[in-house]
Amino acid sequence: MVGGATFYRVSRVLSIDVQDGTATLHAEVDPLYEAQYASSPEGRTSDGRLYYNVRIAPQAACGLPGVSNQLDTSDLLVFHQGAFVTLREAFPDALLPASDRPLNFVTPPTLTRLRQCAEQIAQVADAMPFSRIAVHAGAQRIAEVGRTATTAFHYEEEPGETQIGAMTHLVITPKKPALPQDFTVSVRAVSVMQCDYEGPHIELDRWKQGLGPEVPLARTGTRFVIAPHALAGTAPPFPRYTPTELRRAIAQHWGNAGLASREEAGPCQPFLRGYRFAVRYQSRLVQEVFMAFAGGC
Repeated sequence: MVGGATFYRVSRVLSIDVQDGTATLHAEVDPLYEAQYASSPEGRTSDGRLYYNVRIAPQAACGLPGVSNQLDTSDLLVFHQGAFVTLREAFPDALLPASDRPLNFVTPPTLTRLRQCAEQIAQVADAMPFSRIAVHAGAQRIAEVGRTATTAFHYEEEPGETQIGAMTHLVITPKKPALPQDFTVSVRAVSVMQCDYEGPHIELDRWKQGLGPEVPLARTGTRFVIAPHALAGTAPPFPRYTPTELRRAIAQHWGNAGLASREEAGPCQPFLRGYRFAVRYQSRLVQEVFMAFAGGC
């Protein structure tokens, strides 16, 4: 299907709600590729329907790690009889509301690429031994990993919030035949370099990182308890670096070659970026959940 401007594989339809003449799909999905559109519809079919010829970037990799696997949208098309069409066109007997979104056509090679990616992503996601990992601060759930085909999840807290420091436990919902006792969870603090430019600041998240010791979490049923001592309050030691390495990392952060100026490197120092939870199933790492304090602006 197409939701917004993204190709998805629908794993499970949760519901389709119809309110005020609009049908909204709620589903678990596997994000596949970003769709590329012309600036305006490219023609009309013989029955007068506007359409686009939708493309995928030639070098685009299968899968979209940063896109949610939970989809709630009324802006969607489903594949039916060779094109991506509205729900009403795909299910004419369901008495669904009409939609004027243009049809989406794809070439046979693009359709093959979509199907191969969907199969690849589904195999990985279906093989995950959990259906959900939730991070809690007391009774409040602050982050959640649902259906996923990647082993890394990144949550970044909004400025002014303190929920990360108040985290109390993780809850893992296993998939059968996995059992809660098959899982272990540990947490470690992570430091990165931050450059504070008197207001705007940047974090060099893709450069060196300081890692604190892994602290195992005790399990009670499906709950893994974050003891107060598990969350270090200070940044772990940062790896050694030279001024030249730092200036190069700043330049690369901005997409530039060469070195940043010495002035740009002046207000930089490591800080506590957040906490990385490692979830293992039968001793095999299956998911990292990184809870990060607010980044730069």
